[in-house]
Amino acid sequence: MNSLRRAPRALAAALCSVLANAAHAAPLNWFDGYLTPGTGARFPLVLEPRGGAQGAWALSPLRAPLKLHWTAQRQPPAWATLVPGQPLRVGPSTRVPVAVQTTLQAPAVAQLVSPQGPYGLPLAVHPGLPAPTPLRAGNRFLRVGGGGRYQQRGRPLPFPALTGRLLTLTRLEPGRAVFTVPGLGEVVRLGTPAPDGTFADLAPLIRDPALLSLKTRYEGKTVWAYGGLSTTCEPQPDQAIGLGAGFDTPLKLVTLARLGRPLALNAQGGWASDAGRGADVLALTPLVALIETRPLQATGTFSLTGVDDDPATLSRTLDQLSRTPGEGQCGDLTPILLPDTWAVERVFSLAAPSAAVPRGELQTVLGMTRWQYAWRFGFPDASFGRRAELLRQSAWRYRNIPFEATVTFDAAGKVKALDVPRLP
Repeated sequence: MNSLRRAPRALAAALCSVLANAAHAAPLNWFDGYLTPGTGARFPLVLEPRGGAQGAWALSPLRAPLKLHWTAQRQPPAWATLVPGQPLRVGPSTRVPVAVQTTLQAPAVAQLVSPQGPYGLPLAVHPGLPAPTPLRAGNRFLRVGGGGRYQQRGRPLPFPALTGRLLTLTRLEPGRAVFTVPGLGEVVRLGTPAPDGTFADLAPLIRDPALLSLKTRYEGKTVWAYGGLSTTCEPQPDQAIGLGAGFDTPLKLVTLARLGRPLALNAQGGWASDAGRGADVLALTPLVALIETRPLQATGTFSLTGVDDDPATLSRTLDQLSRTPGEGQCGDLTPILLPDTWAVERVFSLAAPSAAVPRGELQTVLGMTRWQYAWRFGFPDASFGRRAELLRQSAWRYRNIPFEATVTFDAAGKVKALDVPRLP
């Protein structure tokens, strides 16, 4: 009798095990993953398995509507087609490189929409740009990651030495690539390109005729940053130091260029962040503004990952991070990454803030004009679009943890309310 009572429970357990194994073995589809930045123009996205899902992918091209967050000009409803590449095994999971084609006819910020809702970050798209040229002598690159081993005259090159510098490929040799770098001369990167002709830590520059007018206006000029400038530098790949400049600090913008590699950014130009919602964007062909590091000051913030637990090692690392950026930790040039051309003039001004912009500690923001508020706090970084469009809006949204902050203007264009939601 006892064995008969136990049989249903044993059968149920066996059935659950079979169903679990069947579910585990079921092919993965588009909605079992999420999209992240890829490493090249051919496959600018990567489909990552969601929630640790494992198994074989069964994918065919997916056509999905695009929700427009902003567009440079009115255009018909847009669609994107996602085309999967050959799956790649990475550790215990398999990732799929993804090519993307859109029907967008003008620069836009748009989000893929699936039956389950928004699909990944909004995409900053600039149609009509040429693809990066095949890997050959003369190609230029910007280092955007911590990988790769570099040498100069047979000796390891300190990591910050290449920060903000453009590398021009001279030649490929067995097991290494040789570059020329302004101020450094010949630099060697050990290793070979990936099969698709990309370097894991380098973003290629691409030609962009639409950028010529901005380059003429901004390159080599003194600029000021609306709301000040906040960024980070990396003395080592596992270390980051906060850097900043006040809104009335003059800065030198040396170079403005277009990258042919997707990056996750926010509208003010920093790296991806969990704060806010609308400002986060995956730029398929971002811009980089290289500014002189010298005027930037350490903000006192830093982060460490993978540091040895040994107290002496930690103490030395903290001492190094406490020093000023002028001691070679951050390189001579600092890259500021931007989603597209529309972001340049809302981040950098060619004119200094006027005397009408209040200095010092503010007692209140009520009554400030849009321009005064933008100078003190920046243009709304939780919104996309051109500066002129923002200046016509009656409310500005700013990134804020955990909810966006909203500034409301009256009919005269002056601040009438500031709403900063808080948790109960």
